[in-house]
Amino acid sequence: MRSRALAAGAVVLAITTACTGRGSTEPPPGGSSKATFAPSAAAAKCPDDIESSVLGPHACGYLTVLEDRTRPHGPKIRLFYLRVQPEGGPTEPEPITSVGQEIGQPPAYGSNAGIAASSGRELILLDQRGVGHSKPSLACPEVDEVAGELVAHPLSSASVRNAFDEAVSACQARLAEAGVHPGSHTLAAAAQDLEDLRHALGLSSWNLMAWGSASRLLLEYAGGDNQGVRALVLDAPRFPELDPVSEAEPDTREAIGALAETCGASKGCTRQYPHVERALSQAAAALDRSPITSSVHGRTVVVDGGALMRVVRHLVSGDQEGAGSVPQVVYRALRGNVRSVAQELAGDPGMCVGYLPRCGEDPTSLGAYLSFTCSDAPASLEGSGVYTEAFGEADPYLGACRAWGVEPGGDHPAPVRTDVPVLVLRGAYDAFSPLDLVRRAAANMPNAHVVLVPHLGHDVFQYGYDCLRDARNTWFLHPQDAPDFAACLQTIHPPTFRGSSA
Repeated sequence: MRSRALAAGAVVLAITTACTGRGSTEPPPGGSSKATFAPSAAAAKCPDDIESSVLGPHACGYLTVLEDRTRPHGPKIRLFYLRVQPEGGPTEPEPITSVGQEIGQPPAYGSNAGIAASSGRELILLDQRGVGHSKPSLACPEVDEVAGELVAHPLSSASVRNAFDEAVSACQARLAEAGVHPGSHTLAAAAQDLEDLRHALGLSSWNLMAWGSASRLLLEYAGGDNQGVRALVLDAPRFPELDPVSEAEPDTREAIGALAETCGASKGCTRQYPHVERALSQAAAALDRSPITSSVHGRTVVVDGGALMRVVRHLVSGDQEGAGSVPQVVYRALRGNVRSVAQELAGDPGMCVGYLPRCGEDPTSLGAYLSFTCSDAPASLEGSGVYTEAFGEADPYLGACRAWGVEPGGDHPAPVRTDVPVLVLRGAYDAFSPLDLVRRAAANMPNAHVVLVPHLGHDVFQYGYDCLRDARNTWFLHPQDAPDFAACLQTIHPPTFRGSSA
C-alpha cells in the first residue's frame, strides 16, 4: 500500500529548546557558547506493518532527542511517530496524541487509526523510547528464549526465578555493551519526549489519550508544564500513587468479585457455578499443595496456585469471552482439570500473563517496562492467602528489577495534580486499574470525571461499543463540560458465561 503523506509530515522541523528551558546550552569543548543539540522531527518512510494496517491518509517520521538530557554531547535516540488524518482533512484543530496502551508496548497502529475519522481530528501516535520502531530497542529476546523454562516449574521455584533473572541480566549487559543506557529511559524522560514532539511539529496544544498503563506516562507529562494539554482521556489508568506490584492482589480480588456478582445475577451461571470466589481460593490452595503438570504443543507447563491466579487475572480483564470463561476455568481447576490454564500459559512470551495486560496482542519491550516502572516498585511485598504465590513475595518482577540494575523501593511520586480536563474510564472487571485508587487520584484533579463501565475489563474502548467512542469524541468538543455516557452504559451487556444454561 502506498502511503498518502501528510503535507506537514514532509517537513523537517528543528527546535531550539534553550528558549523553553528544555534543552542544554552547555558549551562544547573549546569554549563556544553555541547550543550543541536541538531535538528535531523528520519525515521517514513508513514501516511495512504501518502500510499494511493503516488505511487513512498517513505519514511517518522520527523524533531525535538525547538519550540523557544532562549529557548534551551524549548518544541520541530516535522515536518513531505516526500521523493519521481523516479523509478530507481535520474538522477540529487540536490533534489527539497517544503513546499507546501499555508501558513498554507500541501503540496498536491499525486499530487506533480509526480515531482520526471518528473524531475529525488528526491522530498522532508516538512510540515510547526503547519500544516498537524506536531506536535503540530495549526489547529482551533473551527472556523470550527461556519462556519454556519459566512455565515448566512452579513459579516459586529457584529455577524459574534464576532463569528469568539471568535472562534479564543478559539483556541489560548486551545493551550496555552496545552503548545503551537503560537508566536514561525514565518516565520523566519519556514525558519530555512528548513535549519535544509537540514543539517539533509546531503544535500549540493537543489532546492526550491512553488506554492502559501508558496513562502513567501521560500523567507524568500533564502534571508538569501542561500548557500544551487541552484535555486528557485515560482508559484503565495506572496512577503513580500505587506501584504495579502491590496493586495486583487487591485489584484482582475486586475484579473477580465484580465478575462473581454478575454470575450470581444470572440463573444459569449461579446454578452451575454458585461460589466462584470460594472455588477459586480452594482450587488455588489445592494446586499449591499438589501442582499439576500438563503438556501443551510439546511444552511442559506446571500449574500451581500462582499460575491459576495469573490466568484468572488475565482472563477476567480481557475480552468478554475470556471473562465469561472464568467460572468454568475455576470450577474445572477445582476438579483437577487445568487444561485451559496450561493453554494460556503455554503461549506466554515470558512472565507476561497475569503480570502485564494485553499479553500476546502487542510485543512488550521488557527492558523499557523495567526502566519505566522499577523505581516505583516496593523493596519487598508480603501477600496473603491464595494470592501470595502469584502476587506476593513470589512476584518475579522484584528480582527482575534488581537484575536490570534498578533497585526497587524508592519513594513513590506524589499524586498528580492538574487543572486539565480529565476523563477517566474504568471497566468493572479490570484487574489492572484499582477502582479505589482511580477515585482517590481523581480527587486531586478538580476537572476530572470518572465513568465506571459495567461488564467490561481492561481498556473499555477495545470492546467495540460505538457509543463509548462517540461519547468520548463528543466530550473532546467541550471538555470543560461533564461527559454524557448514561445512555451508552445501559446498552452494555454482561458476558455469556461458558458452560452455563439460561
